Amino acid sequence: KLYDDMNEVNRSGNNTTSFGNQVVFTVEEQRALQAALEQKLGPEYISQRAGAGGQKVAYIEGHRLIHLANETFGFNGWSHSVSHQTIDFIDRVGERFYIGISAFVKVQLKDGTFHEDVGYGVSEGMKSKALSIEKARKEAVTDGLKRALRSFGNVLGNCLSDKNYLRYVQRQPKPQSALDERDLKHFGEVNPVLTEFRNHQLLLSHETTPPAPPPSVVVSTFSSTFPSSPTALVQAMSSTERTPANLAQMDITAPRRQRQPFHPQQQQQHSYKSQHQ
Repeated sequence: KLYDDMNEVNRSGNNTTSFGNQVVFTVEEQRALQAALEQKLGPEYISQRAGAGGQKVAYIEGHRLIHLANETFGFNGWSHSVSHQTIDFIDRVGERFYIGISAFVKVQLKDGTFHEDVGYGVSEGMKSKALSIEKARKEAVTDGLKRALRSFGNVLGNCLSDKNYLRYVQRQPKPQSALDERDLKHFGEVNPVLTEFRNHQLLLSHETTPPAPPPSVVVSTFSSTFPSSPTALVQAMSSTERTPANLAQMDITAPRRQRQPFHPQQQQQHSYKSQHQ
């Protein structure tokens, strides 16, 4: 039934979700997304780090946020791009570098809805200039992605701005997330569901693709425009006016100097002279 539903979508032409092609959400999708975006995050999604003045700052890690976005919008339902990135300063103190970079990141859904925000990244005290710039650039993009995604709703990080929510959720115990062996990807393993679906789609493409013309048709078409033997090629060149169009059609470059025809009697005279010299 899963394959039948997918094929029905393919035939109706409503599966165009590639980036750049806007697809309108249905009413059911809008309601489901709205309900999902209004949810607030559980304590297992929230991390803490030291902030200014010794205070703790709650945040969500980048990989968790990307997982939530894929879970909410679908892996092909959203995209992000870096609109602009600027190096604000590069300072060198002794052998160490201090760098600050800002980045504008845009997050767009498949229906064209988007949010854009600015992120900032810093690198302090590293000895390598290249690694310092790399760290600051990546940090700026990740920060901009977080700020752009949180504009869509609570489940993507907007709830972290609610102090009452933070006071409540920080008192809640974090559930232990144990890894399941079935969720691990090992070398050489192939997803059987994905393989079966691709094979099914391949069969459908063969059914809808028109058959290729037989080889005999291709050969006859080629032979009708090109001489079938070297002798026929020479006859065609001698009887055809040597214009650029004709030469291009025969796919050969003939010499410009017209050669005289060679007769057997001339061959006998040449051999006789060579014997008596």
